[in-house]
Amino acid sequence: MRPVTAVLIRRGTGTARRFPLDVGVALVVVLFRWAVCTRAPLVPLPVSVPLGS
Repeated sequence: MRPVTAVLIRRGTGTARRFPLDVGVALVVVLFRWAVCTRAPLVPLPVSVPLGS
């Protein structure tokens, strides 16, 4: 399954050669959104008690 974010950005399907690029774009988008939501406003994520952190 192709990363949905990359397909939507490109607005179409690509070839199998573009799959690594699609994965890279999806990772960048996810990491960017994570940074904006957690690091930019300096709000920590909730801590999980069962994991001990």
